[in-house]
Amino acid sequence: GHAVIGYSLCKKLAADGHKVTFNIVGEQGSDKMKKAPFTSLYDLTGAGVEVCWADPAEVPNKHAGRKYQVVIDNNGKDKDSVRPVADFAHFTGAEQFLYVSSAGIYKKTDLPPHFEGDAVRSQALNCHFSSRFGMI
Repeated sequence: GHAVIGYSLCKKLAADGHKVTFNIVGEQGSDKMKKAPFTSLYDLTGAGVEVCWADPAEVPNKHAGRKYQVVIDNNGKDKDSVRPVADFAHFTGAEQFLYVSSAGIYKKTDLPPHFEGDAVRSQALNCHFSSRFGMI
């Protein structure tokens, strides 16, 4: 998960009775985690959310042996950061993998907000997922 969208989604899912694990990209003790909105992420443990830290490439090892019904990625901004998470979802038997575009993938504009279909940065994710999470 990432920032406001990830935080809000996890909090809502936990409040609705779902068992939720929130994987935060980065290191727990980093300077990034001492700034808003990241400081709010620590509130999630009080809401019953399991919080852990791992970069996308570390997800398969960090969560080895675990099964998730649904995996949601709202952090990935390019194929290299989404692929390990999508592959993890597929190989562990998740029923769904949901990718939520991060605003960071879009070309800057003077007129936000961004919408699906807006122009993306050249290094951004430029693929779609098949019905079983294979990247095309």
